[in-house]
Amino acid sequence: MLDGVLSERGERKSDGTGGEFPCKPSRALLRSLQRTGRGGTGPVVSDSDPPAMHHELEPGAGSEYLDRLMRRASFAALWPLFAKGERPAKEMTESFSALEHLRPFLPAEGPCRVVHVGDGAHARTAALFALKTKSENVSIDPVLNVPLVEEWRDRYEIRRFTFEKARIQDAAERLNALPRMPTFVTFVHAHVSVDAALAALRWDAAFTLACCVPGKQLTRVHRIMDSGVDANVLSTGRTYQVLVNDDVRGGPSLSR
Repeated sequence: MLDGVLSERGERKSDGTGGEFPCKPSRALLRSLQRTGRGGTGPVVSDSDPPAMHHELEPGAGSEYLDRLMRRASFAALWPLFAKGERPAKEMTESFSALEHLRPFLPAEGPCRVVHVGDGAHARTAALFALKTKSENVSIDPVLNVPLVEEWRDRYEIRRFTFEKARIQDAAERLNALPRMPTFVTFVHAHVSVDAALAALRWDAAFTLACCVPGKQLTRVHRIMDSGVDANVLSTGRTYQVLVNDDVRGGPSLSR
């Protein structure tokens, strides 16, 4: 079992589209690390990496999140989802930032739920939380690749991991109708208005990582428990906030 939730399976890993999942991080990850200056002698732009998609990493970035992920057995299960990204190291560290900053607020005992808004086609942040925590995870995105994610879930026997292909405003009523429990929300470079999404949801605390539209991706109305620039995110979009919902009855019982 990997991190308590992943059963050992066979060597073949299908992506649900007739192809094979990569069995180990090799060229794709190395190219991503080289582009961010973490695994090679400098930025690399090849024929498969058009200049328009090339990004320089801001000075001062670290590789702690990636190092920690790659040392764990669950990395073998996560890699098939992240390997399909154009910049796997970037995607991994962005999702891990959500885990790093929300984990102190997750209850040690009893159930809790994490709703991952704008989680992309491959539900990567929900997958990471399902492997690394005991929370119930729900991934929401209008471009979710349902067959691929279903195949990944079944192949690795992932528990506490559900998903819906929908916009958050269309899924909010169904999410709010779920059994009550402490509920957390992640917005990992989600291209939505954080304040509008939270207004539609029942929630206790949330994490947001801003990229191209900080005016929407950072709150203007909710109490900020923690914020800053996460140097271990291998992306230029590293500004984050941890938010708490003061409208929860009795006030937030959240503390580090």
